[in-house]
Amino acid sequence: MHPVRVLLVDDNEVVRESFRALLEKVPDVQLMGECRDGEEVIPFLIMHSVDVIFMDALMKHMDGFEATELVKQHFKQVKVIGLTAFGSATSLEKMRNSGVDGFVSKFDADQAMIHAEIARVLN
Repeated sequence: MHPVRVLLVDDNEVVRESFRALLEKVPDVQLMGECRDGEEVIPFLIMHSVDVIFMDALMKHMDGFEATELVKQHFKQVKVIGLTAFGSATSLEKMRNSGVDGFVSKFDADQAMIHAEIARVLN
């Protein structure tokens, strides 16, 4: 079986750097690339095969809610894991309604948690 191909989407460079470092330690995960906002996601998916997207909710230009809806319309096989910095019930519900398959906290995530959430959404 091939490694799980992952796309990381977040407008904060520091968050992308730290999450990239975590993803690189997760077994059987290949980071395919990164996007700085939701507008970059669909063009990226047209050019690259991805299994899982880690998607920030709040971004400039196009937020993660709208980007997730577009992914689910055009790339139904791709799983989306919401990256949350805040755990408000309203934002989590909005992410669920946009079609995310799971959630990971930006600040509490570790290698084991990321691995487990990837496995959960793919099975």
